[in-house]
Parts: sequence; structure tokens; C-alpha cells
Amino acid sequence: EPDVQESRQEFRSVNRSDAYQVINNLYQYLSNKNYSQARGLYSPTLQSSFNSNFFNQFDQVTVENLEVTNTTADTISFIGNNTYYYPDGTRQRERRSYQVGLINGDPKIIDSKFLKVTKPRQ
Repeated sequence: EPDVQESRQEFRSVNRSDAYQVINNLYQYLSNKNYSQARGLYSPTLQSSFNSNFFNQFDQVTVENLEVTNTTADTISFIGNNTYYYPDGTRQRERRSYQVGLINGDPKIIDSKFLKVTKPRQ
């Protein structure tokens, strides 16, 4: 007879600080070229489309000014400013959206979209 406690899943919504931390950790991992850990912060669907070669062209990638744009029972949505630092010293700034939700109890980035370039590469 299986233990009933084990089969019960804990349902909770993602909290804001955890969601914020996941996005910040992503950019730390990407900047450190730690792609397996970066990939692990995405949902399985996003993991399959993750392309580490894209990030190899940058010395560093950062996210700043994350603002919550929407919350539901299951997800928190953000918009943030990304800066891509190229080896030649140039950089480009963009706005991106992020949606964080729980997968097996862990906060993961379940959606992320490019919104616009706010400062072209220079």
C-alpha cells in the first residue's frame, strides 16, 4: 500500500522573490557560460529551443529593472532591460518579457519574448 502523503503534490503559487531570483540567476549563468544550469531554469518547452551558441557571442548578458506586469494564481510576468556586451566593447540594450511559474514545485521561466531594442549596438 503506497504512502498517501508521498503521492500528494504540494500546490502553491510562485512567489515574487523566487521568480525574480530565477531570472537574475539565468543571466548570471549565461554570463558565466554555464549553459547547463541556465537551461535548467527554463520549462521543458523552452529548454528544447535554448541555443547556447547565441550567447557565446557575448562577454556578458545582464538583466535590470525587472518590473512585475501581471500575476495570476500560477504565474508572475515581468518586463526587464537586457544588456548584451560584445567582446569589442559595444553593447545593445533590449526589453524582454518573462513569465515564471512552478514546475514540479520549482520556479521556472515558462515564457520569454523579445519586445524591442531600446539602444542599438554601439
